[in-house]
Amino acid sequence: MTTMLEPEDRALVRAALLDGNSATSAFREWRSLYDFEGQHEGGRFHILPLLFANMSRLGMEDPVMGRLRGVHRFGWAKGQRRLHAAAKVIDLFQHDGIPVLLTKGIALAKDYYPEVAARQMQDIDLLVPASRADNALRLLASEGWALQEPSLRQGGDAKVVFMARYPGAALRGHGGEEIDLHWRPLHESSSPFLAEWFWRDAEPVSFAGCSALRPAPAPLLLHSLTHGLRSTHDAPLRWIADATMILRRAGDRIDWEEFWSVARRTAVEMRLAWGLKCLEDVTGMKLPRGAQHRPLPSFIELLERPALSRPVGAVLTVAERNLLFIANTLRLMRAGQVHLYPKIARNWFRK
Repeated sequence: MTTMLEPEDRALVRAALLDGNSATSAFREWRSLYDFEGQHEGGRFHILPLLFANMSRLGMEDPVMGRLRGVHRFGWAKGQRRLHAAAKVIDLFQHDGIPVLLTKGIALAKDYYPEVAARQMQDIDLLVPASRADNALRLLASEGWALQEPSLRQGGDAKVVFMARYPGAALRGHGGEEIDLHWRPLHESSSPFLAEWFWRDAEPVSFAGCSALRPAPAPLLLHSLTHGLRSTHDAPLRWIADATMILRRAGDRIDWEEFWSVARRTAVEMRLAWGLKCLEDVTGMKLPRGAQHRPLPSFIELLERPALSRPVGAVLTVAERNLLFIANTLRLMRAGQVHLYPKIARNWFRK
C-alpha cells in the first residue's frame, strides 16, 4: 500500500473531484503549494485534464487555466489516437475469434468520466483469455506490434516463467502506440475464478466505430484499487479518481458481499479496505454501506505489507524482496501452479 498523499497531491485530487466551494478552495490551496512551472511528475500530470474539466465547469478564473487547457487538448488528442488504435486491434481479435475485454483507462474513459479527455491513457489495456494469449501475441506480431519483453521473444522456460509471474506484456506499434496485453486480470492472482468473475457480467461499450466489452462495476473497482495501491514510480493519484468515478456512477450496482468475498479469495482484502477508507478521507465521499469493511488480513498480505507500504519509487530492501518472493510462492500454490516454483525461483532475483 502506498503512503498517504502529500498536501499538494491531496489538494489536487480534491480540486479535480469535488464540487462547489470545496473544489475551488482545494484548487487555490493546490496553487499555493505546487510549482506549476516546474517538472510535472507523471502521476500528477495525468490528473490535470480532469482538473481542467472540473474547474471549467465551476467557472474558475486563474492564469494557469490557459496552461491547463493546453494539457487538456493534448490529452484529448492522445486519447483519440489510443481509441482508434484500440479499435483496430479489437477488430483484429474479433475477426480471429479471440474474446477481448477492455481494462483500466480505456474501460473507464467512456461513460465513467465526464469526457474521454479527462481520463488520460498512457497505453491500451486489453485482456484476453489465458488460453488465447499465445494466439493474440502472434496475431499482434503479424501486424507489426513488437514485444517489449525479451523473455517472451526467447520462448521456452523464460516465456513460461514470465507468463506465470506477470499478468501481461507490453507491445509497441509502428506509430509509437503501446498495448498492454493481459492474459489475467491481476498480478496478484492467476486463479481461474478471478478471470471468470471479470468476464461474467461484462458490459458492452462503443467507441471509434467499435463495439467491445468491459468488466462490470465491481471488477472495475477491484482492479482500480488493487492496481493503484501497488508501489509505483508515479504519485498514486489516478486510482483515487478512477475509484471515485466508479462509485459515483455505479456504486449502487455493486454486490458488496461478493466483492469482499473475491477480495478475500484473491488475498487483497486488506489493501482494498485501506484504499476505500483513504478514498473516503480524501474526497469526503460517503461510501455505500457494504463498502465499509473490517478486513481480516491474510498471511500473504502481511508478508507483502512492508514492500507495499514503502514510499513511491523507493528501492526495496533485500528483506522486503524475500518476503515478496515468499508471498508470490504462496500465491502460486493457491492457483495450483506450484509446479512452476523451481523455474521461478531461478529467475526471481534476476529482475
